[in-house]
Amino acid sequence: MGPFDIVLSYGGPESLEEVEPFLDRILAGKPIPPQRREAVVRRYRQLGGISPLNAQVRAFIAALRPELSRRAPGSEILQANLFAPPLLEDVLASTAEKIARANLAGDRSQTQIRVFSASAFPGPTCQMRYRQAVESVREKVENQIAERLGTVPRWRFLYSEPFHHTELFRRAAADTVLEARAHALLESAHPMVLFSAHALPEEESRAVGYRESLLDLCCSTAKNVGLGQQRGGDELEQASPGDWALVFQSGGGSPARPWTGPTIDEALKRIAGTVRDVLVIPVGFFFENMEIAFDLDIEAASLCRMLGLSYRRGKTVGLSAEMLTLALEFFTLRCSGTGPAVVYT
Repeated sequence: MGPFDIVLSYGGPESLEEVEPFLDRILAGKPIPPQRREAVVRRYRQLGGISPLNAQVRAFIAALRPELSRRAPGSEILQANLFAPPLLEDVLASTAEKIARANLAGDRSQTQIRVFSASAFPGPTCQMRYRQAVESVREKVENQIAERLGTVPRWRFLYSEPFHHTELFRRAAADTVLEARAHALLESAHPMVLFSAHALPEEESRAVGYRESLLDLCCSTAKNVGLGQQRGGDELEQASPGDWALVFQSGGGSPARPWTGPTIDEALKRIAGTVRDVLVIPVGFFFENMEIAFDLDIEAASLCRMLGLSYRRGKTVGLSAEMLTLALEFFTLRCSGTGPAVVYT
């Protein structure tokens, strides 16, 4: 039977009615002040409660399915999310039941479950989170199936690993900059480029080399597209057209706990008056999502207007030809476990 291929992502609400249940799942057991939760709810309401993430994943799967069916006949590709339907637990429960019933009917083969995580980077809120979530749900589902059917599914899991270092990902990032710059309609042909990523607590970032991985990707991308100097910290105040910097968004938590920076707001305020045009590339994100829509399309764009900066944002890489190829290679060519892009359990 199978194999089953799963594209696993964070998930997001697709209506105002889904916002509260979505936040309940994310914040379960976390001591979040009510006012902070309400601020997040207001953000979602401002955007109609619809995250673009689920639609992006569906488009990704639809683009993969024809070629995947040709390369791996009999495979089934599924969408699963951590915090929004279709939920990971429901997807694994349904898959486990199919496999267990086939096993009871005489099919004793071991079914591969290949999990592609929509995150290129290492870290507790990136690839690590997805794998831990699968293992936790897997154990729960196996216990439920054993109780009901008297057996556990014969399945074996493969996980994609961080792919920020791959040539395909670097090409996709470079293409994003070139495309955005070509259609920017800004005054300068060489805007200041800000590469944006999700903020992490500094100790977590250092533990997994998160910032270093991002910087390595940004340096490679800058070289490939002919950008100027890297700017950081106080150097942002001397930025010139064509220069670039790594910035962070969506940080939070206690102010006593340092987070990766500078934030995109800090960077924009520092470069105002030294450059005119800004191009923001959400390089730390695989698919379009609510964080990008709010932090960049609303807040950063509004701040740029206030500071007199011309602003444009590039797309995420998820639906690029390079990322579709990378996913196909994981689901097919590298499923033997010998390549660097998979981990067996």
